[in-house]
Amino acid sequence: AQNDPSVAYYVAECLIADEDYQEALILLAVFVTKPVDRLLFDLVMPLFLETEFTEFALQLSKTCIDLCPDSFESWYLHAKALLQMHDLKAALIAIDLAPMVAD
Repeated sequence: AQNDPSVAYYVAECLIADEDYQEALILLAVFVTKPVDRLLFDLVMPLFLETEFTEFALQLSKTCIDLCPDSFESWYLHAKALLQMHDLKAALIAIDLAPMVAD
C-alpha cells in the first residue's frame, strides 16, 4: 500500500481539502510517474488552476505531457496554466503542439 497510487490519490484529496496544495503537489510528483496515474492529474490540475496555483499546475502539466504526449487534455491544461501566467506566446505554442482530437 506504500507505493499505491490510489492511496496517494486519497491523501492528495485530503491535502487539497485542507488547502495544503504544495504538499499535495509534492505527493503527486512522486506518484504521477506513468500514464495510468493520470487520474491523479485529472483530479488536481483543474483545482490548481481554479485556485491560481499556476506554478504548481504548470509543473504538473509538464510532467503529464512528458508521460503522455498524445493527450490533448494535458496540452490544453498546460496552455491554460501558461495563459494564467500571462505567457500568451508559450500558450499558443502549446496549443499548436497539442495532438488533434477526432471529431
